[in-house]
Amino acid sequence: MPVARRTLIWTALAVLAALPVGTAWFHQLRAGWFPESDDATIVMLAGDSMTTDPPLVGMISTAGAHLEDPELHHPGPIEFYLLAPLSKVSPAAGSTLTAALVSVASIGTLTWVLYLMGGSSLAGVGLVGSALILWGVGADTPVSVWNPHVVVMPFAVFLVGAVAVSAGRNAALPVMVAAGSLVAQTHLSYVGLVGAVAAWVAVVVAWRSCRGAESTPSPLSRRPLVLAGVLAVGLWLPPLIQQLTGHPGNLTQIVRALTAGPGGEAAGTSGLAEFGRVVGIPVAGISPDSAMTGAFDPMSLLSAAALALPFLLLAVLLTLQLRRARELAPVTITVMVILLAGAVTASRIPLSDGILYRYYALWMRPLAVVVWMVTGWLAWLLLPPARAPRSTWAALGKRNAAASTALLVALLLAVAALPRPATWAPWAVQRRIAGEVAGPVKEISSASTTVVRFRGATPYLSTGSAVALATQQAGGTVLIDPGAPSPVFPWREFRRYNGQTGMNELWVRSGMDPRPPPGATLVVEVPTLTDQEASSLRDRRARIRDGLTPSTVRRGPRQPSSSTQQQAASAALADPVGAFDDGTLADLAVRDLIVVDGISGDELFEIQRLTTLGDEHRIQVWHLAPSD
Repeated sequence: MPVARRTLIWTALAVLAALPVGTAWFHQLRAGWFPESDDATIVMLAGDSMTTDPPLVGMISTAGAHLEDPELHHPGPIEFYLLAPLSKVSPAAGSTLTAALVSVASIGTLTWVLYLMGGSSLAGVGLVGSALILWGVGADTPVSVWNPHVVVMPFAVFLVGAVAVSAGRNAALPVMVAAGSLVAQTHLSYVGLVGAVAAWVAVVVAWRSCRGAESTPSPLSRRPLVLAGVLAVGLWLPPLIQQLTGHPGNLTQIVRALTAGPGGEAAGTSGLAEFGRVVGIPVAGISPDSAMTGAFDPMSLLSAAALALPFLLLAVLLTLQLRRARELAPVTITVMVILLAGAVTASRIPLSDGILYRYYALWMRPLAVVVWMVTGWLAWLLLPPARAPRSTWAALGKRNAAASTALLVALLLAVAALPRPATWAPWAVQRRIAGEVAGPVKEISSASTTVVRFRGATPYLSTGSAVALATQQAGGTVLIDPGAPSPVFPWREFRRYNGQTGMNELWVRSGMDPRPPPGATLVVEVPTLTDQEASSLRDRRARIRDGLTPSTVRRGPRQPSSSTQQQAASAALADPVGAFDDGTLADLAVRDLIVVDGISGDELFEIQRLTTLGDEHRIQVWHLAPSD
């Protein structure tokens, strides 16, 4: 087949695999999305990377809240540098387009690495695997700039790169280093996973060099090793500079946080059970979950069997390889290391004040897909040639390329058509508010210094950051006044308000009586819930409220950790309607202290958050010009 035609076919197949990325990006643009909350902060920090004082660490993290000094950041700023060029042009379209390009580049890179390992057949499987990962993460994750989301597809690339290097494909080493650096720097929850797998791959590479498993390297074969080393130094230089100049050094803080444990209750065996469900049940386990919160099911015989299944299969493969194909053993052990690192990480998933946020387990889906793709490939290589389906597949690929391409197209379209959950409802509302507020703010913003003051729950958690970003994008210098002391200040210290006077002020307030400062003019007013959103919420609340009786509410599997929780649980059991009205029922259910028949804790949590938004009634932005 001519090279041009083959390239065209593979490009078309990659586009099919990336369909969910394109549709998610289009949906974001059509919805008028504007960064808010952490997204807005990330885009603001991306803008800082194009100044003389670029960020040297990642977003601030709550993982160090149990330390004496809670100022702990995710390891590095690679995401900020990636987002900077396009987000400078447009904070909304540019940042989401960058995230989309990261996902698309990950699909292409993953496919190329698998081609290095197993040719066209394995590359085709990689395209289907990429589509399954995109389905499994669901919603708008493929185009999200939020740091737990943006690394999902690069994590899959890192895992495939690690397997390829273990198989002796040194050309994949720079890919592994680049993807692993992005993932580990962007979110702390991946540090242990990436570190363990990278350490094992380093052992494999060193072992091969010492045993002379390869011929004397030529300059061409050394090039990937040199490139990987240069990438590692360059990508980790900013965190190293901060470590040497910071007080305290962030890498030191990370080590302290990791060695001290998760800083509170962790998922434990329930995390292992979830890991077994997602990874141990091929395809079915990676189906998307729309819940923001929700406890994992406790460990059972079924989940333990699911957890053991991939380990047992790999152990059988390793035994056969030691007899027939020893060169495959490092690859199999690499997959086992990936599984072990994943199991340890799953058991350490943190509970934030007793609440388990399910995005902490998003990494399980790419890990599951990669593990089963590679395990299937290893099993296929061990089959005797006379019985192997490889001859059928080869005949299909070489003699009837149209049929094999049609089969791959059908699989990709089938996965693209699978249903995906929508964005979590409170986030959708907060993003709508941010989009409606940002435009008018940009119009009145100037190149002067502006203090953005947050007052109220939604301004503090969401809209205030959107207003600050819109002001910065208009060319102004932004200072932040969140209205309350905060040990976790994600906007960088130079933005903190220090009592300066005589400058522009933007007051972001919520509530029926926002009490603007004297002399301020109203810039924009946005309802927290539209009429349609409020009507839908009333119907949902009425449906749940009517079904609540003491017989439908019972104690959950987790035990209260304080006398206050114990009293609240007892009161909710006695009067579930009252507990629902005052929000206590949602707080208890989301912590798995109370179970309501037919209603998940996440649904109650979502409704409670929407109710809180509705109670704020409106978001207002006021402009106070500097006095002459």
